[in-house]
Amino acid sequence: MSRLFLALPLPWEIKQTIFETVEQIKNQMSHSRVGWVRSEQYHITIHFLGDVDEGIEDRLIFELRKGNYPKPFQLTLGEVGAFPDKKHPQTIFVKTNIHLFAIELYKKLGGVLANLGFELDRRPWMPHITVGRVKVQSEVLKPELILVPEQTFCVESFILMASTLSAEGSFYDIVEEINL
Repeated sequence: MSRLFLALPLPWEIKQTIFETVEQIKNQMSHSRVGWVRSEQYHITIHFLGDVDEGIEDRLIFELRKGNYPKPFQLTLGEVGAFPDKKHPQTIFVKTNIHLFAIELYKKLGGVLANLGFELDRRPWMPHITVGRVKVQSEVLKPELILVPEQTFCVESFILMASTLSAEGSFYDIVEEINL
């Protein structure tokens, strides 16, 4: 059984920009205890699938390969944010804009998953890159004080990722990459 999710990969330059942004967040949240995501692990989650049986995983890959997906599209880094909010951050992230083709991809992949019997998250999808998970909060996050360069990148594929949990955090491996 594998713990899987679908995601948009990020180019190295974007990961570097986000890493530099995280350094500003670390300075601001220096007295809080935060589990920081390693820069090589940065991505935009589309759908989280959870634990998936090997037979279903093979069927999923087969179905994903058949898809008629939108053309490549551009996303732009946005501001820093937090779930549930900046006063009580549990997850710290960098937003991106929402492109029409990104929404189309999200819906098409959701259709593939629903047809295979996966339970979909009913909350509205907001493209973002998770950079940290707050374990103990001491400060209020002030995203308005954090400069995120307005950097645009091209999304040309999506990936099926496997997540392995460990004491050092999650480790991600690409299972399959599918070009748009």
